[in-house]
Amino acid sequence: MRYLLNLLSLITALNAYGGETKDGHYHSHNDTTITTLAPFDPGPEPREAIRPIPGELSFFQLPLTGFALGEAGVIVGPDGTIALLDLGNFTHDDIVRDFVRDLNTNELTPARGYSRQRGELEVDWIIITHFHADHSGAYSRLMNSSRQSENLNVTKGVVHRGFTDLGSGITESNFLAVCNSLRGRHASLNYPACTSDLQAPCDVDSARQIYPATRCDGLFIGDLENPNDNNAGLPSKIELGEGAKITLIASSNHVSNGGRAIKGQSFGVDDNGYENARSLVGLITFGGFHYHFGGDLTGSGRRGDPDVETHLVNVAGPTFWGPLGVDVTHLHHHARNTSSNDTFVDAVAPNDGRSRNAVAGISRGHFGSPQRRTVRRWLDDDRLGEGRMWATQRSGSSRHSRLTTANGLVIVQTIQKGRGYWVQAAGNSITSQAYQSLRD
Repeated sequence: MRYLLNLLSLITALNAYGGETKDGHYHSHNDTTITTLAPFDPGPEPREAIRPIPGELSFFQLPLTGFALGEAGVIVGPDGTIALLDLGNFTHDDIVRDFVRDLNTNELTPARGYSRQRGELEVDWIIITHFHADHSGAYSRLMNSSRQSENLNVTKGVVHRGFTDLGSGITESNFLAVCNSLRGRHASLNYPACTSDLQAPCDVDSARQIYPATRCDGLFIGDLENPNDNNAGLPSKIELGEGAKITLIASSNHVSNGGRAIKGQSFGVDDNGYENARSLVGLITFGGFHYHFGGDLTGSGRRGDPDVETHLVNVAGPTFWGPLGVDVTHLHHHARNTSSNDTFVDAVAPNDGRSRNAVAGISRGHFGSPQRRTVRRWLDDDRLGEGRMWATQRSGSSRHSRLTTANGLVIVQTIQKGRGYWVQAAGNSITSQAYQSLRD
């Protein structure tokens, strides 16, 4: 995989959670259901960086260079669908663009078993968890570059938390770029999770605090690609092929219980932590495999870091995770102490002896990440069983025997259509480990 190898060199220098019944109603899954299957065998350990495989779900957490804060991931569905999960800062557009180009030209091709040849910079979906520079800053250069040939071709939609609750917590220039784009030339791609009673202007100063999120209908569209189908009213989902999907479960402090969104305790708009607390939350599923993401969602309860994680657990947990939690948790806020409170960690990774994993997207600019208290909360007492915390980089002094720093890509890929999965640190060296999915 040509670009992967170049990138590594550079760095070295919801079927299983629930679904729709035949009558169109939504139901939560029953984690106690056991299906007898042949013994799980992950196959040979990969010796090189994992490549996308037709029929399997892959997730690539990108290592972002330089000192600018940044986080970006790429989801590749079993059918080759591409969804970008955050975009990094304005200095990271080339990394994201080159990775997409490599996928489309060298990996997701008919020669490798995919159904068609994709466009060089074709992307199906972009998901922006919130409007801080390290998650949305590359949007303008990726979508509105003066060189038209360098713009991504997004074919289906841009999903975001909504143009609501505006204030100084937002990185204003990045918000303005996204808002003007999705209200202008890319209006057909606009998928806000939450809206206000009146449409806020893109100018943050003019809209400050006046346009709160009052409805989160974007969490209940059903299939986002077919918004007029008979799934309206069910949790919004992005189909990734062969039953794999991304389901939206929370945004802007409104959390879905599967049928409606329940608002948490109110908080302000003029603190970075308040923007983090409004992050879009979702669940990636394929077969028995569950992967949780939530941007920079907060849970400490301290001033500026509202405890939205506990609200998420209480409202969404029974429907979307159940008593088993999830296989892989994408750590909120780059594994900082503002997030991963005890209630949330206990819900997604109950200390029951089973193996689970955690992925942290960290750039050099996230000074101190992963922070010591967060590392201990996830890794002490063998909470993750034989699992680990996998970080793209380490920008602090925290160490632990179960913390793997890739200094490169962190890759998660399902095995046997979600019966299990590989986690791989693909940096200056390759470390891979296989796990059986909790619900296999």
